Amino acid sequence: MNAPRTLPPTLTVQGRYCQECGIAFIPLQRSQEFCGPVCRQHFNNRVTRRCRSIYAELLAWRRQNPKTGRRGSPTPVTNAVDAWLAEDRELDRRREARRNSAQPSARAG
Repeated sequence: MNAPRTLPPTLTVQGRYCQECGIAFIPLQRSQEFCGPVCRQHFNNRVTRRCRSIYAELLAWRRQNPKTGRRGSPTPVTNAVDAWLAEDRELDRRREARRNSAQPSARAG
């Protein structure tokens, strides 16, 4: 019969905040960035969705138009990045609110 699997002893582990949801967690591995697989999947899905949406715009920007001989405009790319930055700022606000609500308030005695 096999002995139960235990985690190897580690040095002091610093708590982290999940990059997706903002909740504090204790990582099981040094490189762990997410509190669990669901948050990791949400993050990776958002990155994949963004890459797919910008791919055609990047090709159009760098491709030369055969009629005019000019390249496309970077404006759609810039607009997409601006929208992503706004989305990330909103996500950061939600994460910060979640962190603040999870922390116990200090009581004056």
